[in-house]
Formats: sequence, C-alpha cells, structure tokens
Amino acid sequence: MKIPVILATNENYAGPTATTIKSIILNRNLNDEYVFHILHTDLCEDIQNLYRSMNETNVSITCVDISKYIEKVKDLKCRYLTRETLYRLFIPEIFPMYDKVIYIDGDTIVLSDIAELYTTDVAGFVFAAAMDGPSQLSVTHYGAFMDSTPDENFCAGVLVMNIQEFDSSIKDKCIELLLEDSKLENRKMIYMDQDALNITCYNRVKKLDITWNYQVSLVCSDPEYDFILKEYRSVFIEARDKVKILHFSGEIKPWLFPGSPYSDVFWKYANLTPFKKKIHEKRIAQQQCLKEMFPYWNIELNSKVAIYGAGNKGKSLNYDLKNTAFADVVVWVDKNPADKGEDVKAVEEMKHVNFDRVIIAIENETYAKQAYETLVAMGISEEKIRWEFERKAPWR
Repeated sequence: MKIPVILATNENYAGPTATTIKSIILNRNLNDEYVFHILHTDLCEDIQNLYRSMNETNVSITCVDISKYIEKVKDLKCRYLTRETLYRLFIPEIFPMYDKVIYIDGDTIVLSDIAELYTTDVAGFVFAAAMDGPSQLSVTHYGAFMDSTPDENFCAGVLVMNIQEFDSSIKDKCIELLLEDSKLENRKMIYMDQDALNITCYNRVKKLDITWNYQVSLVCSDPEYDFILKEYRSVFIEARDKVKILHFSGEIKPWLFPGSPYSDVFWKYANLTPFKKKIHEKRIAQQQCLKEMFPYWNIELNSKVAIYGAGNKGKSLNYDLKNTAFADVVVWVDKNPADKGEDVKAVEEMKHVNFDRVIIAIENETYAKQAYETLVAMGISEEKIRWEFERKAPWR
C-alpha cells in the first residue's frame, strides 16, 4: 500500500518537520510504501538535501515549491501562525493523482504506524479529523462565527483528506473568509485556515479518535484536566495511555522548551535526524535571546561534561542535557552529595573521569566562586570551567 503524507514547512520549522517524518519512518510497516511531500516556498538546497538524505527503502521524500499557488495568501498570518498553515488548502489542486492523502503538521510525533490512519474510510466526507480541545475557551472562540457543539469543532493538524470531495470551492471560500477577517481590527479567525475549514466543511467531517491528534498543550498544562469541559474530560484521560500522535500545538514547543511535557519523546526522534545540530542551534539562539537556562553557546554539541551542583539548577541542567542529548553528562557532583540521590557523587570523583567541560550549576555567585576555586585547586584547567552567569562574574 502506498501512503502519501503531506507536510508544510519553512526554514525555521525544517528541523521539527524532519522529526515528525523520522517518527513516522521508525514506526512504519516495512511492507508499505511511504511517500512524503514537503510543501514550501523558501527552503534552500542544503535543507532540501538533508531531507533527501532521510530516504530509505520504501520511503521517499520530495520538496515541492508551491510559490505559484499562494499569491493571494502569501501575506496572511496571525499571532504565532504563519502562512505555511494555509498550504493544506492547496493540496487537492497540487496532488490530483491521489484519491486521499494524510496531511500532518510539523509539530507532531507519530507513535504508531500511520498506515492505520490512512485506512480510514472518508467516502462522502471532505476529510477525517479529531475534535479540537473542548474547553470553555474553544466554545467562546468557535461560537463567535458558527453554531456548533464542542465535539463538532476539529483541529486541522492531522487530516485524512478526500481529494475528490475537497474541491476548489472549499479552498476559495476559505481564502475569502480569511481575507475578510484579516481586515478586522479584532480578528476572529485566530487559527486561520482551521477556523475557515470548520465553517466551510461543517457536517462534512468524519470524526477521528483523539488518540490520532492528542494536543499536548490542552492537557498537560493541567494534570487534573480541568481545562477540558467536564462532559469530555474522561475521553481525554482514557486516551492518555493510547496516544498515536502527539501534537505540540500552541506556543510551547519542545525544541525550545526541553522541560515541557513530552519533550523527551520529541528529542528521542530529533536526535536521530540529520537536522539535530540545526535544532539545537535554534534552541540555543532562542535561549540566548531570552537569557534562559545555561548558555549552551559556551559548550560544544556532543561534548562530555561534568556538572557541579545538585540543587535546583543542577537538577534542571542534568535533566535538560540528558533529555536533549546535547551533551553527555559523564559525572554529576556536589559538595554535599549524601542527601542528593544516588546519581550525585562527591567532588573528588571528577579526578577519575575524562570530560571536556565542567559546568558550575550554582546560581549564588559566592558559592559558585567557591566551587570555581575548588576546581582550580584540583588542577582542572580554567578553560574547561563554565558557569551559568559567567558573563557577569568579576572573578572570571
């Protein structure tokens, strides 16, 4: 069976999109053929070559420049959403050779064989989609422009599209709605084409189980699931252990916030892509701008590091490094290791371990200076020592 999978991206999203593809590849049925088409308008040849390097047996990846199709919408954007989200509107026009395709956002991780999703029968429907998070916020949002129940509103991040049913009139109506909305001072369609598709395809959408589009941002911000309307809460709780696709919708992305829920799942696949370095570089640039966490630009990717300090900063750094596999933590030490857990060793253990850098994970400048002096007295080169706040340390 041939499974066409279509994604849309730009250079900023190239790494996460590759991670989505990698998760599909690693969870595929080896007897099926998986054909990936990446829609774009600005990917450089180097990035396209990285995608092509991911080709395997029964896996093909092509990049499709759709600049000529998007003239009317090229300047549309809203909040954190960019025009790439609109590219799915053009899929039936670009790929008439298929009867149906899977469209999937590039901020997802697929944990099951996507061929199962492809077998969804969409006869008589425009596409199949899972409901959007049924919250009071979504009721207010969709209620501003349509009369629907919460379980009728869908998230467009994962679709099984019926190419024949998704005719040009749907695309044209969506674009018309979006252009009208873009003129408003207080825009209603903040989810752009998802909102337009909810309007134009009302009552023409087959419901997918939410395990096929489990939106992390909707459920992980609240362990009790109180954000979800009470009558739908049990559905999300029951789906939690059966997730087939994780969707990192919203502004908290795992490649920028490694401590966020399910970020370890993202990094598991991201570190297996040829985009690993680019994904880390993007995260480092973001953290440097925000002055968040440790200044990773001062240590090297894949280097061996020792962590000095097992307080909150040390715990956070150890988790971050192990979660992202940015560097290999070869030893974690503290001045008082006895009550810090079995992973934390005495400072003297550093004498028996080879490392490229030692990170002082101590926020207090006085204590950090003491740790620095201890390390130097042990004969550790000053060039190897890094401190989170070293740019303002007068003793460096």
